[in-house]
Amino acid sequence: MEKEYHISKYTYMPSLFSKNQLAFTEKADIFIVDENDYFITLKKEIDNWLVEKTQGAKRAVLVFFETKKQLMEFYESPNFSEIKYDAICND
Repeated sequence: MEKEYHISKYTYMPSLFSKNQLAFTEKADIFIVDENDYFITLKKEIDNWLVEKTQGAKRAVLVFFETKKQLMEFYESPNFSEIKYDAICND
């Protein structure tokens, strides 16, 4: 994370929640979509995470982009508009 995303500060603290049961599975967690559907798919995944994984609790979803240009394209897209008011956008 430090080299790739230039994150140099860390905070460690124990979880306030029970042990997480999340597991990465290639078939369910990797999507190959048309460029035209990229923001639609990304927004659906954010929504799915918020609804299914958090059981309605207010939790953060972190989304990383390779470039600020990509971040701003998603941020300004119509797909993101309904959750834009909750977003904190940092470069």
